[in-house]
Amino acid sequence: MTIIDETQKQTRAAMDAKVILYKTLRTEYKPFEAKRRLLGNFDMFLSDDRIRRLLSSHIGKHFYERKKEPLSLNLQSKKLALDIQGTTTTSISKKGCYCMAYVAHSGMAADELAENIDSAVSTIVTKLRVRKDR
Repeated sequence: MTIIDETQKQTRAAMDAKVILYKTLRTEYKPFEAKRRLLGNFDMFLSDDRIRRLLSSHIGKHFYERKKEPLSLNLQSKKLALDIQGTTTTSISKKGCYCMAYVAHSGMAADELAENIDSAVSTIVTKLRVRKDR
């Protein structure tokens, strides 16, 4: 399932996914039960990185509690499939010192794993510095 804005309709043809426009999400999926059905019908949610910050107020807390928050991607990318495979997720909790990031899979070589860990650590440090400065 992909949540995008109107300018990304061509993404539907490139991906085997159901596309829900942001406007539709705001209107048709406003009731609590509609959000719960949406959450139960799909395993993964993607969103255009340009509208990702707008989604949290519309999708509700259940997406975050079940760890199904939308993955933010640049849907205009020429290498979207590679971006999806190389995407790392990070979850930072407001309840203590806990965070988790997926940085590799079992099929990766040791040098690829080391490179991913290094990249993930520098990205997380950058993100934490931004939050600290606010």
